[in-house]
Amino acid sequence: MRKVSWSRIGVVLSLGCSLMRPTVADACENGVVIRIDPRTGAVSDAEKLVTTGDADAAVKRVLSADRSFATSKVGATRLGDRALLVLALAVTRSDGRLSVTTPKGVGSDTSPRDENLAWAAGITSELSLKRSDEPALASANGEVLARIPARQLDARKMLAALEKKDIVATPYAYAALAKLRGERASDANPLVGAPLRTIETARREIELSRCRAMTKTPEICTASS
Repeated sequence: MRKVSWSRIGVVLSLGCSLMRPTVADACENGVVIRIDPRTGAVSDAEKLVTTGDADAAVKRVLSADRSFATSKVGATRLGDRALLVLALAVTRSDGRLSVTTPKGVGSDTSPRDENLAWAAGITSELSLKRSDEPALASANGEVLARIPARQLDARKMLAALEKKDIVATPYAYAALAKLRGERASDANPLVGAPLRTIETARREIELSRCRAMTKTPEICTASS
């Protein structure tokens, strides 16, 4: 059997390392290249921040790492999609107060809030369409659409379907569905809508209970937010 020259292998591996294009925090020891994108940590931090309700800090963390995340295309990169989802949820959880893109000024009747929420809805709708098997994205889309009056019926159907399968992914989505049910109950005809009000009110309480069970910040679990 032919003997392997470990010194020769070491030379080859070292040469391979030297030919590799360096990136931030590259390391080349024993023929192993470790590449760390610092933006990954920033997006991970932002995901935690938006989950606990700190929308402002989440947006700041993402954009401080790479401002181009706000204008990246859905599907371009996995990290870009994660960043876009964080930004869309932050806009939503600030009720459209936060803006991460330059306003387009589409019509005098379009408020900054409406425009910001429309942007967020566009992001979550496209993400959930591309990855339709992910309940987290469908939950996020329903949560965003629940903030837009013209899309609330779609949001209620979407979130109710997820609830029926027991795959609502976030407490925020449960809170959004509870709010929609509460509004439907209050809008019911007082003469013929008593059964509907009873059912929707009962379902709302169940959803708020599930919301509280999923989070360490129970103050988000309100049907009035």
